[in-house]
Amino acid sequence: MKRRRERVINVKGRRLPITIPHVGGWAPGILTVGNLLAGFASILMALEGRFLFAFWLVFAAAVLDGLDGRVARLTGAVTRFGGQLDALCDAVSFAVAPSVFAYLFGLSELGESAGRSVFSSRRAE
Repeated sequence: MKRRRERVINVKGRRLPITIPHVGGWAPGILTVGNLLAGFASILMALEGRFLFAFWLVFAAAVLDGLDGRVARLTGAVTRFGGQLDALCDAVSFAVAPSVFAYLFGLSELGESAGRSVFSSRRAE
């Protein structure tokens, strides 16, 4: 039986494996879902008027988003489903949450017509 050869990298004189097989495929998924939960919680905090906390939750989502891809590549758990889940979580955390945050923080004071003009797809004539 052939022994599988692992790729290794040299870090400060120590040989470290590039993949971490014992962690499995659950670690990147946990980080991705944490990204989604941080984005959703940011929306909820913005709706309650807690804008500073909402900002820090978006920042936490960015950190989790940066980690999930790296962990997926290190564990060898890169899948098409994981990529799609990551794209969905990114849309919530970095598109929907900041949009709600910006609308509630500044645009809501301009009145109903400002909200319609921001969120409508037709140009004003």
